[in-house]
Amino acid sequence: MPAFLIITNLLLPIISAVGIYTFSDSLLWALVGALAIYGSFFISPIFAFLAYPSVEMLFSDMGLTIYSAAYVGVNALQFIVFETSARLKKG
Repeated sequence: MPAFLIITNLLLPIISAVGIYTFSDSLLWALVGALAIYGSFFISPIFAFLAYPSVEMLFSDMGLTIYSAAYVGVNALQFIVFETSARLKKG
């Protein structure tokens, strides 16, 4: 479980940085955006699902790419795995 957490938490800023770089063509904005979006992941689960896709829609001509789908998919996978492991530990 710790390895899964480390890998998926490393994937989230990488996915968002690559996605931001595709529409901004700036390494600085990719880094700043990835850190801001990754930080918002710890605020709220709902905000974690909406943060990166909404940023991408606003700044990339209202279009979503594979990066936003991957970001939401990794978040969903984390929630499913943690919920399942919590239920298995309870019962």
